[in-house]
Amino acid sequence: MCPVVKARHWTFGDVNQLEQVFLNLFSNACDAMTGCATRELSVGVETVMRNGRGYLCCTVRDTGVGIPPEELDNVFRAFHTTKPRGQGKGLGLSISRAILAEHNGEITVGSVSGEGTSFMVYLPVYNQTQPVGRGPEKDD
Repeated sequence: MCPVVKARHWTFGDVNQLEQVFLNLFSNACDAMTGCATRELSVGVETVMRNGRGYLCCTVRDTGVGIPPEELDNVFRAFHTTKPRGQGKGLGLSISRAILAEHNGEITVGSVSGEGTSFMVYLPVYNQTQPVGRGPEKDD
Protein backbone atom coordinates (compact mmCIF):
# COMPACT_ATOMS: atom_id res chain seq x y z
CA MET A 1 0.00 0.00 0.00
CA CYS A 2 1.32 3.43 -0.93
CA PRO A 3 1.16 6.39 1.44
CA VAL A 4 -1.29 9.19 0.68
CA VAL A 5 0.24 12.32 -0.84
CA LYS A 6 -0.65 15.26 1.38
CA ALA A 7 1.05 18.12 -0.46
CA ARG A 8 2.40 18.83 -3.89
CA HIS A 9 5.65 20.61 -4.52
CA TRP A 10 6.94 21.85 -7.83
CA THR A 11 10.24 22.56 -9.49
CA PHE A 12 10.89 24.07 -12.87
CA GLY A 13 13.09 22.44 -15.50
CA ASP A 14 13.51 20.42 -18.66
CA VAL A 15 11.50 17.25 -18.16
CA ASN A 16 13.66 15.20 -20.55
CA GLN A 17 16.88 16.16 -18.80
CA LEU A 18 15.46 15.53 -15.33
CA GLU A 19 14.08 12.20 -16.52
CA GLN A 20 17.59 11.28 -17.66
CA VAL A 21 18.95 12.02 -14.17
CA PHE A 22 16.43 9.77 -12.44
CA LEU A 23 16.61 6.97 -15.01
CA ASN A 24 20.38 6.92 -14.52
CA LEU A 25 20.00 6.71 -10.74
CA PHE A 26 17.41 3.91 -11.00
CA SER A 27 19.54 1.99 -13.48
CA ASN A 28 22.65 2.31 -11.31
CA ALA A 29 20.70 1.19 -8.25
CA CYS A 30 19.40 -1.90 -10.04
CA ASP A 31 22.91 -2.74 -11.25
CA ALA A 32 24.28 -2.35 -7.72
CA MET A 33 21.74 -4.84 -6.37
CA THR A 34 22.51 -7.60 -8.89
CA GLY A 35 23.11 -10.79 -6.94
CA CYS A 36 22.09 -9.29 -3.58
CA ALA A 37 19.75 -11.31 -1.38
CA THR A 38 17.69 -8.21 -0.53
CA ARG A 39 16.84 -5.95 -3.45
CA GLU A 40 15.01 -2.81 -2.38
CA LEU A 41 14.83 0.48 -4.22
CA SER A 42 13.11 3.35 -2.49
CA VAL A 43 12.41 6.91 -3.54
CA GLY A 44 11.40 9.70 -1.19
CA VAL A 45 10.77 13.39 -1.63
CA GLU A 46 10.81 16.07 1.03
CA THR A 47 11.28 19.83 1.16
CA VAL A 48 14.43 21.10 2.85
CA MET A 49 16.17 24.42 3.35
CA ARG A 50 19.68 24.84 1.94
CA ASN A 51 21.58 28.11 1.93
CA GLY A 52 18.39 29.97 2.86
CA ARG A 53 16.35 28.57 -0.03
CA GLY A 54 13.72 25.86 -0.31
CA TYR A 55 14.64 22.71 -2.23
CA LEU A 56 12.98 19.45 -3.08
CA CYS A 57 15.25 16.66 -1.92
CA CYS A 58 14.56 13.45 -3.80
CA THR A 59 16.41 10.50 -2.29
CA VAL A 60 17.02 7.37 -4.35
CA ARG A 61 18.17 4.58 -2.04
CA ASP A 62 19.17 0.99 -2.80
CA THR A 63 20.23 -2.04 -0.78
CA GLY A 64 23.08 -2.92 -3.12
CA VAL A 65 26.75 -3.53 -2.52
CA GLY A 66 27.47 0.10 -1.70
CA ILE A 67 30.34 2.27 -2.84
CA PRO A 68 33.71 1.87 -1.12
CA PRO A 69 34.64 5.00 0.88
CA GLU A 70 37.73 5.61 -1.26
CA GLU A 71 35.50 5.77 -4.38
CA LEU A 72 32.92 8.27 -3.07
CA ASP A 73 34.94 11.34 -4.07
CA ASN A 74 35.22 10.05 -7.64
CA VAL A 75 31.67 8.92 -8.50
CA PHE A 76 30.74 12.17 -10.28
CA ARG A 77 33.99 12.33 -12.28
CA ALA A 78 33.57 11.71 -16.01
CA PHE A 79 34.63 8.24 -17.19
CA HIS A 80 34.94 6.91 -13.63
CA THR A 81 33.09 3.65 -13.09
CA THR A 82 33.11 0.85 -10.56
CA LYS A 83 31.27 -1.46 -12.96
CA PRO A 84 33.08 -4.29 -14.76
CA ARG A 85 34.61 -3.47 -18.14
CA GLY A 86 31.99 -3.19 -20.86
CA GLN A 87 29.12 -2.54 -18.44
CA GLY A 88 29.39 1.20 -18.09
CA LYS A 89 31.17 4.21 -19.50
CA GLY A 90 31.26 6.23 -16.29
CA LEU A 91 29.32 9.15 -17.74
CA GLY A 92 25.88 8.83 -16.13
CA LEU A 93 26.60 10.51 -12.82
CA SER A 94 28.83 13.14 -14.40
CA ILE A 95 26.09 14.07 -16.86
CA SER A 96 23.48 13.98 -14.09
CA ARG A 97 25.52 16.41 -12.00
CA ALA A 98 25.88 18.78 -14.98
CA ILE A 99 22.14 18.65 -15.70
CA LEU A 100 21.31 19.42 -12.10
CA ALA A 101 23.77 22.31 -12.03
CA GLU A 102 21.97 23.77 -15.08
CA HIS A 103 18.75 23.56 -13.05
CA ASN A 104 20.34 25.32 -10.05
CA GLY A 105 20.33 22.01 -8.24
CA GLU A 106 22.84 19.56 -6.92
CA ILE A 107 23.41 15.86 -6.23
CA THR A 108 25.13 14.25 -3.26
CA VAL A 109 25.85 10.65 -2.30
CA GLY A 110 26.12 8.59 0.86
CA SER A 111 26.99 4.92 0.99
CA VAL A 112 27.89 2.08 3.31
CA SER A 113 29.78 -0.84 1.76
CA GLY A 114 27.65 -3.96 1.86
CA GLU A 115 24.50 -2.07 2.88
CA GLY A 116 23.60 0.27 0.03
CA THR A 117 23.77 3.73 -1.41
CA SER A 118 21.64 6.88 -1.31
CA PHE A 119 21.75 9.66 -3.87
CA MET A 120 20.11 12.92 -2.89
CA VAL A 121 18.93 15.16 -5.73
CA TYR A 122 18.24 18.78 -4.76
CA LEU A 123 16.08 20.95 -7.01
CA PRO A 124 14.86 24.46 -6.16
CA VAL A 125 11.23 24.67 -5.10
CA TYR A 126 9.22 26.58 -7.66
CA ASN A 127 7.14 29.37 -6.17
CA GLN A 128 3.83 29.20 -8.02
CA THR A 129 3.02 32.84 -7.30
CA GLN A 130 5.69 33.97 -9.77
CA PRO A 131 5.05 33.83 -13.53
CA VAL A 132 7.28 31.54 -15.54
CA GLY A 133 8.93 32.43 -18.84
CA ARG A 134 7.94 36.08 -18.80
CA GLY A 135 9.66 39.20 -17.70
CA PRO A 136 7.97 41.90 -15.64
CA GLU A 137 4.84 43.44 -17.13
CA LYS A 138 5.49 46.75 -18.90
CA ASP A 139 3.11 49.64 -19.20
CA ASP A 140 2.66 50.99 -22.75
